[in-house]
Amino acid sequence: MNYQRLFLLGCIIIIATCLPQLSHACTTFCLDTPDELVVGKNFDWHTGDALIVVNKRNVTKTAYLWTGEQPACWTSKYGSVTVNPFGREHPFSGMNEAGLVVSGMGLSAAIYPAPDSRPAISHMQWIQYQLDNAATVEHVLASNVELRISNSDPGKLHFLVCDSTGNCVTIEFLDGVLVYHTQQTMPVKALTNSIYSRALEYWENEEIPVPDVYSSAQRFCTAAEMLEDYDPATSGLAVDYTFDILTNVSLGAYTQWSIAYDILNRRINFHTVNNANIRYVDMSSFDFSCLTPVRVLDIQEDLSGEISGNFIDYTYEINRDLIEKAYVSFALKEEALDAGYPETTECMGAYALTIRHRKIHASKLFKPRRVVLKISGDDDFDMYSRIDLGPLTWRKASFNRKKNRLKVQAIVPAGLRPGIVPILVGDCFGQIEVLP
Repeated sequence: MNYQRLFLLGCIIIIATCLPQLSHACTTFCLDTPDELVVGKNFDWHTGDALIVVNKRNVTKTAYLWTGEQPACWTSKYGSVTVNPFGREHPFSGMNEAGLVVSGMGLSAAIYPAPDSRPAISHMQWIQYQLDNAATVEHVLASNVELRISNSDPGKLHFLVCDSTGNCVTIEFLDGVLVYHTQQTMPVKALTNSIYSRALEYWENEEIPVPDVYSSAQRFCTAAEMLEDYDPATSGLAVDYTFDILTNVSLGAYTQWSIAYDILNRRINFHTVNNANIRYVDMSSFDFSCLTPVRVLDIQEDLSGEISGNFIDYTYEINRDLIEKAYVSFALKEEALDAGYPETTECMGAYALTIRHRKIHASKLFKPRRVVLKISGDDDFDMYSRIDLGPLTWRKASFNRKKNRLKVQAIVPAGLRPGIVPILVGDCFGQIEVLP
């Protein structure tokens, strides 16, 4: 166990939590209409350095821990784009190819589970784990039987997760137990820095206990009211209105960046405190194969408009410099060893699938629909491998050995939004499109 590193991290967290309340305040919400689906995120902190990272699929990872606990191990299924203030593989929010968005926010009441038979992971890397592995809210919740956030981790977060169907969930660890709200138990798709049930009680009772701009309850109620007031006919585009809400719950100079995750279009829009110009990236512009270099961008770059072409190849030095900025006076030589963690991950290769199927139109998905996928690949394609269809449910498969082709009968859920659906067979990746 590296007690020196754990001690340093503990000092950082203690100092951060002793700063004024505004220093660890954040707001996340989901604006959901029949035609648009956008998750808004404000990051409120006393510094604004971060990397936007293009994370790759089919990469094996072992969780980075400061204790002697058994670390979680996995191989990423999906590529993702994340915002990382504390180094690569440790994001605060992001979106993956399947349209899953995960965002973390401070919660002083969080208590993670006590050690048990499950392997452990840190609170920030839990976000990356979900983006690497999950396509739906159900997948995220199911992962609780597979791993746990280490209760030796001094960082305290709770999470808002939304998927491409418009389903959202709040996930909190209270007294060591996972507590979640979704569907009927989640009338407001928003989360700030209060326990969700308590914030919801303030909203329903129209009672804000601390009437000031830094109040978590007030930010929650403001977001809830504006979500309720949104009218597509008069309020403008959902992305623009999302930034309006983010402005209304902003903490001024302490809101380092504001992000609108446009799930249906797989587009990430953002601006920073020192650059009000909206920048955006289309996820379709990135190569998520791990056979190509990881790409990154300093979130503070003075840019505007579409910026995918401004990303550069990741290096150890870029990560080390970010970590040293993040830990400020704790940027000791020992701590810089953290920057080498991404080099412990390993690309397992990536092979493309060819998928033939009839067109799927979201406008016709009034009820679940059966679809037949005819899947083939190159010499590395193993049609008998594990099948993962993201938000689709597969019923049965048949195999054509002569043509090395797999035929899968699947169910497209009612209400699935337009967009890309990732398809995995073993180590091979492909995608199909749900049309408007």
